[in-house]
Amino acid sequence: MPSLKQYVRRACRRFGLRIPFALLRKDDRVLRRAEQQLSKHDTVIDLGAHIGDASLEFARYAGEVYAFEPHPLAFRKLVERTDSVSNIHPIEAAASDQDGLAELFFDDDPSKEKVTEGASLRTDKTNVSYANSTTVRTSNLAGFIKGLGGDVGLIKMDVEGHEYRLIDNLI
Repeated sequence: MPSLKQYVRRACRRFGLRIPFALLRKDDRVLRRAEQQLSKHDTVIDLGAHIGDASLEFARYAGEVYAFEPHPLAFRKLVERTDSVSNIHPIEAAASDQDGLAELFFDDDPSKEKVTEGASLRTDKTNVSYANSTTVRTSNLAGFIKGLGGDVGLIKMDVEGHEYRLIDNLI
């Protein structure tokens, strides 16, 4: 049974309301503090956007938000949730160190409309069964940023173990 805090958080999300700071989980509090440092002149890149919770929050403060999500079902929900927000640009790709294709592994049953948050390009994660996978497009993150032609105010990176390759690529 969900706690009162969980119930209120779910209700806020369902009705598109901003969750009060006191009810945020620890990770969400960090994101809220970071987004409040943004201005409408800033560009945000949300890597591992999932269904868009962070992207929607960033869009309140930033000028442009590029939301990368490779999981097909999560991407579809991301597009549905952000369709009316003009400064969010969903990108169906996994940010990587090169353009191309890769295998995305996940625990979801592809026949169901359920999306968990553990999908990964890595082949050594313990929370992925490797029984389910799909081929996804990869996008060279450094090349993408260069193509923007301006500064990036914030990069949120939640890519299930692929961070080390992205950071190395950016350096």
